[in-house]
Amino acid sequence: MVKYMNVRSIFISFLTLICLFILPTLLLASDETLTITTYYPSPYGVYNEMRSKRIAIGDNYINNADYTWELTDGDGGEVDYLADLVVEGNVGIGTVTPAEKMEVSGNIKLSGASATYKITNVANPTANQDVATKAYVDAAGGVAYIVTTQFDATQLQQGNCSCTAYPAANCPSGWTIVTSWTYCVCVTATSSSSFDKMPYRQTLCSK
Repeated sequence: MVKYMNVRSIFISFLTLICLFILPTLLLASDETLTITTYYPSPYGVYNEMRSKRIAIGDNYINNADYTWELTDGDGGEVDYLADLVVEGNVGIGTVTPAEKMEVSGNIKLSGASATYKITNVANPTANQDVATKAYVDAAGGVAYIVTTQFDATQLQQGNCSCTAYPAANCPSGWTIVTSWTYCVCVTATSSSSFDKMPYRQTLCSK
């Protein structure tokens, strides 16, 4: 009976040794690769810092099968190999409601060692606040000045500080009207509840 118990104890000890040490080693040896991934803070979250060699942004641009990056010039990729950032939609800088491909709320500065940087391929101006191109100015003759016109005192307007009528654009004889803009000068009238208003028009003339 004693011998039987000793054999049984040795057998149990042997099985315990296999389960604790040998079997885990065999199981680990059968796995060649262990991959641990995380999506934090995806799908939403904040990174303190992010770096990337290149980025494509947009509902369609995120499909790397349809928009592959060129490795060399002309190798068939949809995204030019020199591009580091491509954006499909509108870009807002200083604004969260960009209405155009790029909208900047603030000043834009082109800096460099010398004044060699420029904005190219600009359309001719159509509104008073538009930038005039060199071709547009050259076509106007390269000579221009501004004429300011106003109503006479008998046409002084009253009411709130908003003029309702303005003088017509006017240039001297031999000059051509390029564009014009208006503004309203208001001063407090005799009655504190209204303004005396003088409407002005400035006209850009060229020849």
